[in-house]
Amino acid sequence: TIDINTAGVDKATGIAEIVALRKWDGAGIVTVGDGGNDVGMLKAYRGYTVPGASADVVKAGKCACGDVAELLEELMRV
Repeated sequence: TIDINTAGVDKATGIAEIVALRKWDGAGIVTVGDGGNDVGMLKAYRGYTVPGASADVVKAGKCACGDVAELLEELMRV
């Protein structure tokens, strides 16, 4: 897989732009990823990785989840 992005622009910077425009507190942002193009947002926010993610991606995440639906249910209970 090859990802082509504009220099300095990735999912993390896109999320940061939305957070700034909406004047949100970014501390509550949860991200989920499994690929190399997710590393920035996994590091920048509360990042969860899913099964099948590469070792580098798992290292970038703060937690792992088995299933996105289960993660969402868990987060909604908090």
